[in-house]
Amino acid sequence: MPLTDLQKRILRAVAANRDPENYVAGGAVLNVDTDRFSDDIDFFSDRKEDLDRVADWDEKSLRQAGLSIKWHRRNDTFRRALVGADRDSTRIDWSFDSDYRFFPTEKDEIFGYRLHPVDQATNKIIAAIDRSETRDILDLKTISESILPLGPVAWAAAEKSPGRSPDMIIQELRRKAALRQEQIDEENLVRKVDAGDLNNWLREDCDRAQKWIGSVPPQFDFGLFVGPRGTPCAPDFGSVDPGNYRVHSGARTGAWPTSPEISSEMIKTSVAKNDDDGTDHGF
Repeated sequence: MPLTDLQKRILRAVAANRDPENYVAGGAVLNVDTDRFSDDIDFFSDRKEDLDRVADWDEKSLRQAGLSIKWHRRNDTFRRALVGADRDSTRIDWSFDSDYRFFPTEKDEIFGYRLHPVDQATNKIIAAIDRSETRDILDLKTISESILPLGPVAWAAAEKSPGRSPDMIIQELRRKAALRQEQIDEENLVRKVDAGDLNNWLREDCDRAQKWIGSVPPQFDFGLFVGPRGTPCAPDFGSVDPGNYRVHSGARTGAWPTSPEISSEMIKTSVAKNDDDGTDHGF
């Protein structure tokens, strides 16, 4: 949860059509284990020339699965259709998007391929300041609690969105802490969310984010902070050695962090695991 039964059926029908350059992102992916239902499914392609082919494959797969599909918009960079069964329906969007990201897309049992959670997070924080959607703030709370705090997300997003500093992103985000209860009640949620609680959370988390941003040593460029093993993290620069961390930059189609230090940590982890197993692999 929360994917609806229809959304699960749709995803089963088209999962085999996804690949590393044609993947699922957006609210349906971000909220698969949360309390917010997404009212659509977003498919993305790295290349415009793939859009027609992938949308056609998906249409064929959906019809073979016994689902109806009614096209609403079709152009060079975007498709929109309403997919249904019985009296239920879900909107599906096919879009062309930049292939610049921090990590490669990930193979997934439900979605086929999906955007990495960190890229979901950075895309969401930029979307949240570019528009006024209640769901974005709900999603940012999920991101802050389960992926990365808003400070490191803003620091990474600034590298993907030139011209914006982390401080600017957080300042613009803070202005969104003015949601009314009726706006939240319009969202499809498993349990009720109080507008005052959500607004206060956003203000407090923005305060924490700005404090963290102010603590980042000047030698670090914008990008994604990773630890010695290449894992995304939120270093507490007041109590740790900055030399143990580095900034991972985005790349076309994404890339996994690499450095001599990360390779060394991976070898240590492998050796420790082999020692635990009693296996000698010659290290």
